[in-house]
Amino acid sequence: MAQWLTGRTSPELLYLETTWASLIPYAKVADLLKEVLPVAPTWNQETVRKQVQATAHRMEQALGEEKDCLFAGTDDDWAAQPLPDGPMTVGIDGGFVRVRRKAGFFEVIAGKSIVAFRRNEEHDIPSAKRFGFVQTYDTKPRRRLWELLKPQGMQENQAVLFLSDGGETVCKLQAYLHPSSEHRIDCFHISMRLTVLQQQNKAFSDDNPEGGK
Repeated sequence: MAQWLTGRTSPELLYLETTWASLIPYAKVADLLKEVLPVAPTWNQETVRKQVQATAHRMEQALGEEKDCLFAGTDDDWAAQPLPDGPMTVGIDGGFVRVRRKAGFFEVIAGKSIVAFRRNEEHDIPSAKRFGFVQTYDTKPRRRLWELLKPQGMQENQAVLFLSDGGETVCKLQAYLHPSSEHRIDCFHISMRLTVLQQQNKAFSDDNPEGGK
């Protein structure tokens, strides 16, 4: 995060500001900074919001372009790579959120990626990473997810398992993101679909006693 914090304000202050703002409300960040640092009395939640937006804008400008294939090289190049770390599992799900004070909804995609183990026992297993974005506004969703997985050690010859509800939006996000990936519907969404079918069958049986038999 610190590499994106530039400008006249102290980098240390901006680092704390943007890090805390990702975890708690902007107003709470402003109050906390006033307690621990000699910031100006006029420092408020609007100041925090503007700083966070400026940092996010710089990060967005530095993000690479969206491509059909984000990996470089050939199949032979990928096969020549050393053995990768343990399988990487990526869970993805989407949901609709009502727009505040407006009519309508927007779609949010969120997920989590986990690496099972390191082949080199001297290295710690990378911590799980979480991600989220607004699908209807983001123009680089696959690039964003790819940039998240690479720091976890993702290689072209690594096994990657995507778990989702099978919806069209998340399927497009996963498609062709990794050459050795596997895609499955997770158990939770399978059970939800079976529950819906059972309820529909029960309703049909109640309405049609003869046909339900």
